[in-house]
Amino acid sequence: MTLLVAGAACASDDGAATATTLTVQERYCQSWSEVATAFDAFDQVDVLNQGLDSVRAYVDGLQTALEGLEVAATDNFQPKVEAMRTSLRDLADTLGSTTAPAAQTRAALTALDDSWNELVAALQTDCPSVSANIASG
Repeated sequence: MTLLVAGAACASDDGAATATTLTVQERYCQSWSEVATAFDAFDQVDVLNQGLDSVRAYVDGLQTALEGLEVAATDNFQPKVEAMRTSLRDLADTLGSTTAPAAQTRAALTALDDSWNELVAALQTDCPSVSANIASG
């Protein structure tokens, strides 16, 4: 399926019009790449030296990238994107709680891994150029 999402026509020197188009697939693959990069930033989280602020910054960056994917995603992927955003919100809420036990945090992280893995599985066929790995809890 190819839909024009953005296009601009201009006249070249020979008077022929050229158009730059972006397919829906190219758009969500680009957004998916940004999400994969944001997800991989977890390796930069330094809880030992920066505390939970480093985790909160990671969550904020991933939420922003997911918002972009949600806008670009087709109906096929919307439920998976929303599930990922819900898991991320739940983790953020858990981290924001001063009384959350370790088991609750672990459960939120497991739910995030599960929703990530479903998103990776859904998008890896359509966006093979995006490197995204299945999370291993």
